[in-house]
Amino acid sequence: MLAREECVLAFIEAGADIEDVDGQNGTALEYASQVGRADIVGLLLSAGANVNRHTGGLQGTALHYAACIGHLATVETLLAHGADVSAADVQGHTPLHTLAVADPESRRKMVEAIEKLLVFYVGQNHHAKPKNPLEDYDGVGVAEALFRAGAKADTLGEHFHDHDGSGRCVFTDKEGRSAMKIALHQGNYHIASVISKHVSAMKRENRPK
Repeated sequence: MLAREECVLAFIEAGADIEDVDGQNGTALEYASQVGRADIVGLLLSAGANVNRHTGGLQGTALHYAACIGHLATVETLLAHGADVSAADVQGHTPLHTLAVADPESRRKMVEAIEKLLVFYVGQNHHAKPKNPLEDYDGVGVAEALFRAGAKADTLGEHFHDHDGSGRCVFTDKEGRSAMKIALHQGNYHIASVISKHVSAMKRENRPK
């Protein structure tokens, strides 16, 4: 993100509406999460930004967007402020699904699109070129963080059918695909390996004594 902490803090102290949306239905928290600015995310959350607000075309949460680019520091910041690991977007994807579905090319395109949008709105700061957040990609670390926070997943969508209060299956998206199935399809085998490990542990815990 092109903004600096002191600039964001100045806007907050001046009374800026941190929940304001632009023409893309995006908020400051969404954009900060999409480009891995954990520092800005922390400032916005401390100022009262809604950590579980659904924004953007896919109606994801900030955790969806941070998970998509595999930015661990941002994910951990959001989780520390109560981000919901089971929140679903319009496709039925939880943050774990979003992590599983994002291949390197889609992550690169998303970050480039957001950076271009920010340049359009605030102008290029030639004196402080932002670091590419994809350099800090840590998909395995993000997956582990999501599981520590209570994320659930099955292997291929055929073993567990746990439901949340809405009756929605929390393991599969609207097409019936589990995070494991998506990760394998996208070639994200490092994510699939983490999911498999946690599913195996879940099975052992639930095995009749």
